Amino acid sequence: MADLRCYLTTAGIAAENNAKQFGTTLKITDMVFDGEYLADEQNPESLTEVINPVLTVPCSTSISEDGQTLTFKGSILVEQGGFNVWGIGLKTDSGVLYGYARSKGDKILTEDEGATESVRYAVDIITKNAEVIEIKINQSTVYADLEDVDNAIKAHEAYSQMLPYDQTRTYKQNETCTTFNATTGELEVWTSYAPSDNKGNNPQDPTNRHEQWANFPTPCWWIKHHAVEPGTPVYWFSDDIPGNALQVMDIDIDAGFYHRIAKAYPSLVADGKINLADLLGRYIRVADGVDYLVNTTHEDAIRNITGLFADLVLQAGVDKIRGEGAFRDSALSGNTLYRINSGGGVSINDNDGISFDASRVVPTASQNQPKSTMANLIIFI
Repeated sequence: MADLRCYLTTAGIAAENNAKQFGTTLKITDMVFDGEYLADEQNPESLTEVINPVLTVPCSTSISEDGQTLTFKGSILVEQGGFNVWGIGLKTDSGVLYGYARSKGDKILTEDEGATESVRYAVDIITKNAEVIEIKINQSTVYADLEDVDNAIKAHEAYSQMLPYDQTRTYKQNETCTTFNATTGELEVWTSYAPSDNKGNNPQDPTNRHEQWANFPTPCWWIKHHAVEPGTPVYWFSDDIPGNALQVMDIDIDAGFYHRIAKAYPSLVADGKINLADLLGRYIRVADGVDYLVNTTHEDAIRNITGLFADLVLQAGVDKIRGEGAFRDSALSGNTLYRINSGGGVSINDNDGISFDASRVVPTASQNQPKSTMANLIIFI
């Protein structure tokens, strides 16, 4: 009995190739204990079934850090003893014998024979197709050993968010961590901003953040966490711009640095730059998809105002002139202006005139505007 290695069977290899071809995964669900010894001259790879299956238990699956070694574990409970283990088979949820290993013929005692604890078996298989194997701890197992628990905790922490900053952890883009600000007494939450691996860059160091980042145009490591969709514009009534936002100015901004804004507004990206200047000095109007299209600009304008002066009638040296539209003589009745001609003729003197000046009755400015309060326009990055 020289060979106790666990072999991937020919049927198992075929199942892996099938999963790769169709983009599915293999679920190794069962560990089957063999009550009969496989002869030394017989190749485990050729097996399609366990020789003498005496017990089948749920199987958990984990993978090594190198991504090639799969570890399968199964437990024989105290009340399930009473046989010798001469072999261990691994089966998929569809019944394929994925792997097989000879064993030493361990005697599994019964409770009457003095068994007081469960027995755990673990076998390893090395494969180049580990990505098609579903990695999981079977929820139906009665207990997990310390290694399983430790691995589960590490796996959970590797993807958990809002945990205290870990100097040894590699943060991916949009992952979050927390720090405590002893000066303000506040818990601070940070988002990993750079679209690359972020490790060893403490967010409490302001030079690792947007507000003091010197390594432009490389995206900074951290920004203050916010729940606003990147690219959302907001009016800000202060010149103190938050570190997770950008003040909109009439300048080109680098699309690589502000990559989340570029992703939100790809139509505004040109030659690696984004310019938001059209948003300045403007009022925001809701687009209707017909006359008012998104991100188009309408220049200053008012509805047209018209007026007219017209001769009405000539009466005994008086030229009676009527004002229409915007022109009206409020000193006389109706819309009529009277002009007395000095010589009894009908022409008005050349130096006579009528002006229109809206500022005499309403406030005026260089553009049409409602009553306004000025604010900065910022955009969340």
